[in-house]
Amino acid sequence: NRTPGVFAAVALGAFIAVGLLYSWTRPPVCDEAYYAAPGRDLSENGSMGSPLLYSPGVKKFTRIEQNTYWTMPGSTIVQAFWYRLFGTSLFSLRCISVLAGAVILLSWAYLFRQLLGAFAATTATVLLAFEFSLLNVATVGRADALGFAFAAPALAVYWRFRQSNLFLALAGGNLLVALAAMTHPLAGIGGFIGLAVLFFNGARETFRPVHLTAIATPYAIVGGSWLMYVLQDWDAFKAQFIENLRDRQTGRLGLVAITGEAKRYLEAFGFSPSMNPAHRVRLIQLFPVVAGFGLLVIRAFGDRF
Repeated sequence: NRTPGVFAAVALGAFIAVGLLYSWTRPPVCDEAYYAAPGRDLSENGSMGSPLLYSPGVKKFTRIEQNTYWTMPGSTIVQAFWYRLFGTSLFSLRCISVLAGAVILLSWAYLFRQLLGAFAATTATVLLAFEFSLLNVATVGRADALGFAFAAPALAVYWRFRQSNLFLALAGGNLLVALAAMTHPLAGIGGFIGLAVLFFNGARETFRPVHLTAIATPYAIVGGSWLMYVLQDWDAFKAQFIENLRDRQTGRLGLVAITGEAKRYLEAFGFSPSMNPAHRVRLIQLFPVVAGFGLLVIRAFGDRF
C-alpha cells in the first residue's frame, strides 16, 4: 500500500513550499544578521569575524571582528560554501534552514517507519510538517534547524546500519552528532541522548571494546579541529563563549543557564506567562516525537525496572 508514502511525500512537499514562501515574506530578525556575518566573512575573506558586533572596550566582544567564538562554527562553515554556490542574501541564508527542516522531517519519517510502521511514520510526518515551531525555526537564518539537521540523521544512520555493521553505525552516528554539537550545542546533546537510547535497544549485547574507537574518533577529529581554531585566540574565546553561555535573565552559568534555555523552548509551546493557555494546543503536534522517544526508552531500559 503506497498511500501512506504518498501522504508523507505531499506533507514534505507542502512543508518545503510553505517554508520557502514564508522565508521570502517574513520580516528580518536581528539574529540573522549576527549569524550571517561570519559566514559571509569566511566566504569573501577567508576569516571568521563578526564585524557587525564589534564594540571596542566591551569584554564579551573581544576581537570579535577577527574571530567568532560566541557561536559554534558549523553554521558559519556551511554558510560559506552555500554563499559561494547561491550568493549572499537573506533568502539564501534562510534556504539553508528550510532544507535543514526537510532533512529533519525525512529522518524522523524513516525512524518512525522502522520502529512503528508506515501509518505511524505518515502521521508523524504530517503532524510535524505543519507544526508551527518547526516551521518557524526552519524559516529563519539561525543555527537551530541546521544543528538538528545533523542530529536527526545521526539516529537514522545508526538505526540503518546497527545490525549489519555496528562499527559503521556508531562511527556515522557519532560523527553526525559531533557536527551537530559544532553547529548548536543543544542539538549535539539531544543527538547524543538519542543515540544512547537507540544503542541500548539491542546493540549493547554485541558491543566490543573496538567499538569505542568508532565512538571516540569522530569527537576527537571534530573537537580537535575546533580546538585548533579556539587556540588561535584563547582570551577572545573565553570572553565571547563564556559570556554567551550565561543565562539571559540572571547572567549566571551552570544549571541556572541550562534551565533558562529550557524555559525558552517551553514558551514556544504556550507556556509563557504572557500567552493564553490555548496556545498549548501545539503540544498535540509534539506528541509523536515525545511518544516515540518514550517507547524507545521503555524498550531500552524496561527490563531493568
